[in-house]
Amino acid sequence: MNKVALEPVEVIVRIKGLKTDVLKFRHKNTEYVVTKFIAAWIERIGDNVVTHYHLICGGQGISCELSHDHLHNKWMMVQWDNVD
Repeated sequence: MNKVALEPVEVIVRIKGLKTDVLKFRHKNTEYVVTKFIAAWIERIGDNVVTHYHLICGGQGISCELSHDHLHNKWMMVQWDNVD
């Protein structure tokens, strides 16, 4: 991915037990529907936990990384790129 965003997004998730599924999100007035989950990983920063998600939004033709800051309950689009 080569386009850095670092911008807030609104996210709709489904929580099943301890698993969080990102269903869709809104970035700059555009709604993106997640069609494929690639990976998730956890980053620990002091007492805070940030979970990162690599997702594909096939309808919009993008691959992106979203992050969820658990301490502040904030979602961010970290980076994205077009899917070829």
